[in-house]
Amino acid sequence: MCSVFVMKNVLSLVEASISVHGLSVHLWDELLKGISGVKSLSIKTMPSALLLPIFPNMEHLELKSLWSSTLILEFLQNSPKLKHLHINKVLELFVCKVY
Repeated sequence: MCSVFVMKNVLSLVEASISVHGLSVHLWDELLKGISGVKSLSIKTMPSALLLPIFPNMEHLELKSLWSSTLILEFLQNSPKLKHLHINKVLELFVCKVY
């Protein structure tokens, strides 16, 4: 499969803002893996059929547009250092259980 992304020196990337439409799931996977080291991430929208990478350094996450609760929970699970979360709209409500 061919890629439209050329990722060089992304280890120094601190902040990313993504607002694209029409990317295949494969290209979304590749893009998110390439920027998984960022500390701050803002995304307008993305397909819900993705397996998110681990974001080991991410402290700030902004989810713009409409988001499914499943994808929100996956971001929370894959972002161990997350301190700030901003969600514009949630597609469906979810219940969190604390054990």
